[in-house]
Amino acid sequence: MPQQHLDGEFSIQYLKLMSAKKSIRTRMKLLLSELNSGLFDKEESAALVFLASLSGESVFLLGPPGVAKSLIARRLAFLWRAAGVFEYLMNRFSTPDEIFGPVSIARLKNDDRYERNTAGYLPEADIVFLDEIWKAGPAIQNTLLTVLNEKRFKNGSEEITLPLKALIAASNGTPPPDEGLEALWDRFLVRVQVKPIQNDEYFLMMIDSYEDALCDTVADEHKITKSEYAAWNEAVNRIEMNEDARQALLFLKKRVDKEWYVSDRRWKKIVRLLRTAAFCNGRSTVTLIDIMLIRHCIWNEESTIDTAKRLVIETIQQHIIQKKDGGEHIIGTIRDELLQLISEVREATRTIEDSRVRNLTLVQGQYYAARRGEHIRYIKNADYVLLEDGERETALYRRQRLAQGYLRHNTHRQNAALNAFTMTLNECNIDLEAHFIFDRCAKTERTAGEDALIIDGERWKLDTEIHGDYRKTRRRAAKARERIWDKKCAWYTGWIHRAKDIYAAFIKHESSVHSRHLFIGKDDLNALFTLIRETENELDVLELQIDEIKHSYTNIKEDSVIFNAPSAV
Repeated sequence: MPQQHLDGEFSIQYLKLMSAKKSIRTRMKLLLSELNSGLFDKEESAALVFLASLSGESVFLLGPPGVAKSLIARRLAFLWRAAGVFEYLMNRFSTPDEIFGPVSIARLKNDDRYERNTAGYLPEADIVFLDEIWKAGPAIQNTLLTVLNEKRFKNGSEEITLPLKALIAASNGTPPPDEGLEALWDRFLVRVQVKPIQNDEYFLMMIDSYEDALCDTVADEHKITKSEYAAWNEAVNRIEMNEDARQALLFLKKRVDKEWYVSDRRWKKIVRLLRTAAFCNGRSTVTLIDIMLIRHCIWNEESTIDTAKRLVIETIQQHIIQKKDGGEHIIGTIRDELLQLISEVREATRTIEDSRVRNLTLVQGQYYAARRGEHIRYIKNADYVLLEDGERETALYRRQRLAQGYLRHNTHRQNAALNAFTMTLNECNIDLEAHFIFDRCAKTERTAGEDALIIDGERWKLDTEIHGDYRKTRRRAAKARERIWDKKCAWYTGWIHRAKDIYAAFIKHESSVHSRHLFIGKDDLNALFTLIRETENELDVLELQIDEIKHSYTNIKEDSVIFNAPSAV
């Protein structure tokens, strides 16, 4: 509002606001106390309705019958001096005349002008309560779209600005699908789930109370004047968002966009709501804690209420200890870097020693096995040694599969055959007990550098086995490298300590009676504090991991074995 249009009372009120912001918070606490008089276990719902009215936004109350939805709206009207109030219970047969006023017959007859007589109806009310809103017909819905978004009402040929502070609608459910109610639903910025009394103490207070909550008990000097309300709105326009809040809002929007649709119009109005909340709390900037209120503005279906709360709380928790990083979870980044450091330390302090030896496999104490495809032949180790001199005629053997009792009954026959071969082959003996029998003599030579034989021009692979150990040992790294690791560990430890201090300070501040947010319920704060404490536990684990990393490279016993493979692989 331009300064030249401010009246004297407005200017005085505005100057008072700028010079004593702490008094604003005290004033708001007083008004909230007046609003909650006669209400039980409805502090958060009532506070959100009050905040929406100060921001000039509409509210939807979701809840079953009998949970004080209409009572909250009526008590809200008591906070304004000379406020006009309009209430209506919608039904399928409701007409625009019942909401916006009947057509003036006199104007139509005398001046041939189609105008409504709006006195006592919605267009002249400061506070409006529409129950069972989704039962409104299309004619009412279409008019409400302009009323909610622009606070304008076209009465005949004239378009008037409404004095509307808050339009509060209520129902026991969200709008039914496929009935064309999406545009109307989008106009309700603040969406509050009102539940029956949960606290036993409040319940007993409610049934014992004789106070008439429908009676206006707000002292006249406590009521909000028009000039005061205008001054507050001008002050809200000057509230800024700090960088933490801006980055958190941007990050939250990206996360919400992956879940469901929230219009740009709603995001703009949400920021206005946050500025109003900051002002009412006596602050000149929107901070991270104000972001919590967004959870009441972004859910579209009842099933998404808890998801919206989780997204908002996680966003705040992640941005408490970080600045311009686009909302990335810095704890996760540090965890990944520590894993890389562990790998680096292990690699830099590891020494590999291979003491393994590959030897020919000795069968029955004196044979080596040679294979070619599915065929296998054996050569005596003594004959194999003679092959060092080059190719020579060598006896080859094969394994004999003897039936039970074969050796006992046929020993003489085998010996007779073997004696003949012995004379021919320079006393080649056959070890019958090992079940090896002579196969043939062949030209045989060893291959250089390979465990193989060339038998009659064909290559046969010799069976081998590995003996010895494959050892990994650890040694201290170079001093220069250890100093680099020390610096990294010190930085991570310092960051963790600072983060824990920031978390502790945040919880202490936000849980303080003198600074606790006027519009955020204890349940929401406790949920945020619980998540923060879980994150602090993660930080403790990371700190222990850092200590383990440092211990791993500063307490190494020289040549200590960290891995020893089996003798044969």
